[in-house]
Amino acid sequence: MKDSKYEDLNKTLAAVGKTVFVNFYYDFKDFSISKDELAQKILTLNPGSKSDNQNFRIPRARHIFEAGQEQDALRMIMESKRVPSEVIEKAKSILAKENKTELLER
Repeated sequence: MKDSKYEDLNKTLAAVGKTVFVNFYYDFKDFSISKDELAQKILTLNPGSKSDNQNFRIPRARHIFEAGQEQDALRMIMESKRVPSEVIEKAKSILAKENKTELLER
């Protein structure tokens, strides 16, 4: 039996886009950035995007943070065979920073 928590996380990550999640990780994490401002940034910095409306990605990405699953998401991305190696390296770097921050806050 599969763990539905991780199945759901995988679906959410697929909707956001694993590369987009990593490349805009800190933007998604910062809830003070408005959806419109973030949508414009994603569209501008991600010209391969198929949609002018990035708002479908933002609530899903932020849900990952609200659920406390951002580190699980980074680990899933690092294990993915379809993600470019530079994105995997960036995910590893983010995870290392997040773990270090977590230890300092204890």
